[in-house]
Amino acid sequence: MEASALSILVIDETRFDAELVRSALGTLPRLAFTLRHAENLDSAGALLARERFDVVIVGMVDGEPTGLATVEAACRAAEHLPVLVMGADDDDELAAAAVRLGAQDYVVKLDLEGWSLMRAIRHAIERKEVGRYQELASHVLRELDSTGPWADVMAGVTRLIKRHTGADAVGIRLVDGDDFPYFVTEGFPEHFVVQENTLCTRGLDGQVVRDERGRPVLQCLCGMVLSGHVQADSPHFTPGGSFWTNSTSALRTSDGVPGTAPRHVCNETGYESVALVPVRGQGRAIGLLQVNDSRPGRFSGVMVRFLEQIAGAVGIGVLRRQAEQALRHERDFIDRVLATADVLVIVLDPRGRIVRFNQACQNATGYRFDDVRGRAFWDLFVAPEEADGVRAAFAQLRAGHFPNAHETYWLTREGSRRRIAWSNSCLLDEDGQVEFVIGTGVDITE
Repeated sequence: MEASALSILVIDETRFDAELVRSALGTLPRLAFTLRHAENLDSAGALLARERFDVVIVGMVDGEPTGLATVEAACRAAEHLPVLVMGADDDDELAAAAVRLGAQDYVVKLDLEGWSLMRAIRHAIERKEVGRYQELASHVLRELDSTGPWADVMAGVTRLIKRHTGADAVGIRLVDGDDFPYFVTEGFPEHFVVQENTLCTRGLDGQVVRDERGRPVLQCLCGMVLSGHVQADSPHFTPGGSFWTNSTSALRTSDGVPGTAPRHVCNETGYESVALVPVRGQGRAIGLLQVNDSRPGRFSGVMVRFLEQIAGAVGIGVLRRQAEQALRHERDFIDRVLATADVLVIVLDPRGRIVRFNQACQNATGYRFDDVRGRAFWDLFVAPEEADGVRAAFAQLRAGHFPNAHETYWLTREGSRRRIAWSNSCLLDEDGQVEFVIGTGVDITE
């Protein structure tokens, strides 16, 4: 994967630690790095505001309390960056205190060597990344669990990813027929979304081109990821089927990715770092998470693996919303049927409490559903002389003896009686226990 120069900010009063770092890393022949020095927190803050850094190294002049106060302040000033502390002493208590204040690691100056320092820097970066993406995952899961409109939920997810990764733009595509248009985007210019919205290849007749298996032929790298055409021997693909690059310019000037015909719109729009992560549901691709940044070298394997976890959560969220929508449509359909049916329909829980009461029931009894919801039906409608028989019939239903049929009188709100012929059955839960008793009745009053 394409690498960029490691950008380091060293905070120390004397410049000694900055030169120590420069000297140690300078012994690594293939390491490209830039180093900036800040003699105090004010100058460090100014540098952090206008430049991008990969890691902050704090040189401790002394121990408690002045040195640790500097560490704490540096961690606050560079809250999105890994902080590595360099101390003069091999002091476990001091190292633990620095980590508690927000640092990712502690190294001893006198033991400093190029490879050991670079290893500590890499570990600090990875620890910070892991913490940041774990926090992102937690926020995304909470967002996906919210009950607002789905478009608003997905917009919230893209904003979270954009903010936590620091990327310039984030988009989520979702399957729609043969195509995978953007469902929501954050940060992409409008012309980019319009130009890249469709992935389907179309023939001269305007029809979707299909492969030998009848599947739509999808264009560009997004289409390659969605189609599952992963190249295991390419450093640009992960075992999870994602594609990522830290330099679209380098990719464009090289042989690119065999088997694809990139449209190069990302590169032409100025995006260098690009990650394309499949969103899967029920074993197939149902969407794509896309993260773009204009700066090269923005992504790492750790980041892409966490994006794959986020995409997995999005896939579960999509399927859950689809299931909820299907249930809602089914419920609305049933409600309309029940509302217009001439027969009486009442649904009871295992304790005989009313959970559904259709319009025909309301017309026959004079009670509104809100009047009877959650109340035991025999306390409202059953004639006193028939109460024992009705309770016995209900007990038989609960015991699994259904369907059954019987006739009873129902008492109306005004106190009159209606003769009802009932046919009763039950719905069972996943353990085979009665969850609901459903009564369907016809008014046979003469």
